Amino acid sequence: MHHPAVSAKSLKAAGTDRYEVFRKEPILREKLKDYALVCCLFVFLLIVLGGGLRLNPGGAFLCAATGTPVIVCGFTRLCGRPHKADGRINK
Repeated sequence: MHHPAVSAKSLKAAGTDRYEVFRKEPILREKLKDYALVCCLFVFLLIVLGGGLRLNPGGAFLCAATGTPVIVCGFTRLCGRPHKADGRINK
């Protein structure tokens, strides 16, 4: 099933551009940035731990998979980012 690509010209004709969603929803942009940084951290740990400790691929993956949440949690607590409490979002 092939979907036709949406061109910038057709978006402009419709009165929107491809980055309008990010301008309207800064929360979405922040979430995407956070997820991208976590993915980069995982890849970094996979390469550094796997190569530095001379682990086999399974061990390197396990170290990166368990180390990423620990580092993210540590920096979240260190920086004092507000947490969600009983379903409400802190702003």
